[in-house]
Amino acid sequence: MRLFFYGTLMDQEFLVRVLRRPVAARDLVPAQLSGWRRTAVKGKPYPIVLRQPGASVAGLIFDGASAADVARLTAYEGGGYRLARGAAESGARRYAVRFFAARPGAYTPTYSEWDFAAWRRRRRVR
Repeated sequence: MRLFFYGTLMDQEFLVRVLRRPVAARDLVPAQLSGWRRTAVKGKPYPIVLRQPGASVAGLIFDGASAADVARLTAYEGGGYRLARGAAESGARRYAVRFFAARPGAYTPTYSEWDFAAWRRRRRVR
């Protein structure tokens, strides 16, 4: 399965821990998810995406996720998320992807941009 990551799972080291297996950098391709906007979540260290025509979210495509990978990722994301379908572009190529989108009402968006670099800095301090 081809997945798109837009939050904490963009951190390769963190992804390896969640999947409990190695992930090569070449397996994570920079891309843009069309029709969605990333926002911080009130009281949480991770983001959600909200539908927004004309917007796009920078992230990574992870191609070839196994059923075991998807099960681990689903457990990590928890019941507040569901697998959604979308389109992502990388360079001139367009891909059908699946990604974890928040279930309606599960989280309170702040509507401010979530900062991946800031999250990585805070996470590395622990």
